[in-house]
Amino acid sequence: KTASRAWKWVTIKPGGDGALLMGMIRWIIENKRYDAKYLGNANRGAAMASGEPSWSDLTWLVKIDEEGPAAFLRGEEIGQDDKGYDTTFFVVIKDGKPLAFKSYDQENPVEGDLLFDGEVNGIRVKTAFQILWEEASLHTLEQWAELAGITVDDIVELASEFTSHGKKAAAESHRGLLNTSGFHNTLNVIALNTLVGNFAWKGGIIKGGKWNETGDEKGQPYQVLGLHPDKLSTYGVSMGRHGFWTVFYDNSTMFEGYPAKRPWHPFQTLGGYWHEVLPSCGAAYPYQVKALWIHMGTPIQSVPAAQAQLDVYADPFKLPLLFSTDPSLSEAASYADYAFPDTTYLEGFDPYHPPAANSPQEYNPVRQPVITPLTDTVKVFGEEQHMCMESVALALAEKLGLPGYGPNGFGEGLDFTRPEDMYLKMVANIAWGHNDENNVPDASQEEIDLFQKSRRHLAATIYSYDRWQQAVSPEMWPKVIFVLNRGGRWENFEKAWKGEHYAHPWNHALVLYNEPMRTATRDSMTGKRYVAWPSYQAPMTDALGNEIADAEYSFYLITYKMITRTNWRLNEHYWSLGLEAENTIDMNRVDAERLGLTDGDFVKLVSASNPEGVWDYKNGEVQACAGRLKVMEGIRPGVVAVAASFGHWFYGARDIEVDGQIIKGDERRGRGINPNVVMRTDPHLKDVCASDLVGSNANYLSKVNVVRA
Repeated sequence: KTASRAWKWVTIKPGGDGALLMGMIRWIIENKRYDAKYLGNANRGAAMASGEPSWSDLTWLVKIDEEGPAAFLRGEEIGQDDKGYDTTFFVVIKDGKPLAFKSYDQENPVEGDLLFDGEVNGIRVKTAFQILWEEASLHTLEQWAELAGITVDDIVELASEFTSHGKKAAAESHRGLLNTSGFHNTLNVIALNTLVGNFAWKGGIIKGGKWNETGDEKGQPYQVLGLHPDKLSTYGVSMGRHGFWTVFYDNSTMFEGYPAKRPWHPFQTLGGYWHEVLPSCGAAYPYQVKALWIHMGTPIQSVPAAQAQLDVYADPFKLPLLFSTDPSLSEAASYADYAFPDTTYLEGFDPYHPPAANSPQEYNPVRQPVITPLTDTVKVFGEEQHMCMESVALALAEKLGLPGYGPNGFGEGLDFTRPEDMYLKMVANIAWGHNDENNVPDASQEEIDLFQKSRRHLAATIYSYDRWQQAVSPEMWPKVIFVLNRGGRWENFEKAWKGEHYAHPWNHALVLYNEPMRTATRDSMTGKRYVAWPSYQAPMTDALGNEIADAEYSFYLITYKMITRTNWRLNEHYWSLGLEAENTIDMNRVDAERLGLTDGDFVKLVSASNPEGVWDYKNGEVQACAGRLKVMEGIRPGVVAVAASFGHWFYGARDIEVDGQIIKGDERRGRGINPNVVMRTDPHLKDVCASDLVGSNANYLSKVNVVRA
């Protein structure tokens, strides 16, 4: 549906994004359609002098050793750093001569040449732009087009159009590149935007913004994560072996050469590698898990190669204790030893919001209770409150005697006995803003009265004016009310722009050559340095970097989301079921005719990982990965597509018994097909989907065959 409204529909081969992007980069550089003035700015001073809100590292010199690009050249290495070795003293070539500089220097503008490959002070170097050009020119346009499954004219037309509007052109890749080359494809998209210098310009790319909830900005009233008396320190390696530049396989006590037993994810924070958590539990690497708490997720259903996830999830020897917090008896909750009811979005707090670049204005929506929760009440730290994820966490803390919870949990006089004790402090941080001049106004008496009246229907177990007020200081409470009355904080529309520039720009260099990624560690599976610059990487590879061909399977399987079923929870919304009661297996007419299939036929998906094409629910039931065929023109031949978020086997789709009472299910909730079970497992690891070992995202690209069910 998006393609039907586009200027041009490029019927790219699934996974061909990287080849298309590199082809565009080659054409742009070859035809000098890039913004040379912008790219020549080496530091902040040069950017300011030329009226640019950002600058890049493309002129910076990179040392070349026997393994290729290495660290940036530093001024000290050419005798131009009189303060001793300084990691921020980079070097450019300007008019054939090396010049050291500081990236953030506003007083001394420095520009550099874009193309250079030679020696400086006996050291072999190239500019980051030279590395980008050499990567893009590894293949001809014809070869890039063949890899992408498109024509040369497609590449040229897209690149020409993209570079025909100055700063008012943008390329975006949010979650559209989930295969084993996802990180590099995204970096390639960033390279396109950098080449036209569109960052923080109207019509270009922005980063989005918000006010910090956790109090990490100087002066904010509550550093929520730091208000933790007698805090226990963490130790060891997480189950996902991640650490955001702090956990490296090659300097850990677990290092035993290459490949590691399982991949490590040194560049990830939380979340991106979660497809690896259950298989790691199954493999007891790095340790045997004794208990697992699952919340807000169903990996046995939503992760590619889902059978491998379910095989561990349902095994009590691999997960001795499994408990969940969930507002419904979902698939994840149904396998748990203990399933604790959680609140819905209407019943609880959530002031956390990641910034989204689709809004130039800074904004922080704040979810808060609008009805009394339907869950039972429990007493935790002497407080009557509703069962939810937070009350379970508080109860565990109380039982275990953990510091940082209970009376004085946030410090002297700052209790942490209820969810609002934390969440209202986060709202106070939002209300305070970036500095003393950025506070919201105090709520008027009229607003305070409105605040109280609009909550008079809530039970004391969820809302008490006096109790809420005690969670923050007296001077912050009227500001908290100001924010809560508006459902969040929202920047005035006109404040997002300063002339043609974005008012909240990225205040650092745009880094296309990632030196720490290249030099800090090595790939835990291959022992090679990471490719730390825009490049084409094969879209289907195993953990050792070997391409997955599956040539005997003739279709690429892709997924998408219907607007009426954007997540797994919508099977309970009957008005949307009236629009799309179930999904289909979408196939081009040419392929259907070749296979002798017609619209509406019941067909099954099979793959190298799942040649039988079945779900094994580990309870004695087996379900075919099958659905109705939809024959259409609007899909590339050789590709089948299945809309996500269908195919529940719990979540109200079947009868269940609770305390001797039968709760009837509704078969409408379980209609459709979930194709994740046939998606490719990693041929080397064998118990998890293939994945991008840099960005750590799961690979949703697989090859399948379609057979009659």
